Order: sequence, then structure tokens, then C-alpha cells
Amino acid sequence: QEAIAACSRHIQAIFDHALASGNERERQSALWLAGRLPHSHMDDETRAGRPDLQDTLRRRWDAAKMDEALDRSAGLLGEASQSTAGLEAFMDSLELAEFHAQQAADAEGAAGRARAEELL
Repeated sequence: QEAIAACSRHIQAIFDHALASGNERERQSALWLAGRLPHSHMDDETRAGRPDLQDTLRRRWDAAKMDEALDRSAGLLGEASQSTAGLEAFMDSLELAEFHAQQAADAEGAAGRARAEELL
């Protein structure tokens, strides 16, 4: 158990670095490693509904991608009022943010939806 916990901390550190630096390959590697960790010794009933490390990291990545899409949407707001192409780019960016918010499926996803509503 201690070895799994130590590995989990190291994988999270790699993932955090990848998110901060924008290193997609490193992020994917951390997700892959997280999926290779053995599950804890909890029985299936106890583990049910509790995300494993890979799911947790995936949700964090989706939350970060949602934030990027919302930032891009905010930047496109002026163009959206000027042209059809600008409006399409704005809507595409909002759709991407919505997708990632649904994938994040946590408090950050709810915060992203609230942020998107502000833009509209």
C-alpha cells in the first residue's frame, strides 16, 4: 500500500508538471502510468463510486482544457459580434468548453458552466 501511495504521489507530480508546462506527451504518460497502478485492496463494493487515480487525473485535465476553451471564448467575444465567422469560432469554443465540463463532472465543471453562462 505504501509503495502504491508513493507511486501515486510521483505520478501526480509528473501530471502537475505536465499541466503547468503544457507538455502533452508527459501528461499522457502520467495518465498511462496511473492506469497501470494496482487497485487498492478495497473490495468492489467499497471502491464503487470512488474514482481511481487515472480518472481523477483525467478529470483534472478536462477541467484545465475547459478553462482554456473558456479563455479562448472570452477572447473571441468581440469577433463574435462582428462577423459570422467570429460567431462560429466563439460557439465552437463554447461547445468544446461544455464537452470538457461534462467530462470533468465535478465542482470545476459546474464552475465552468457558470463561467460560460456569463459569456452568453
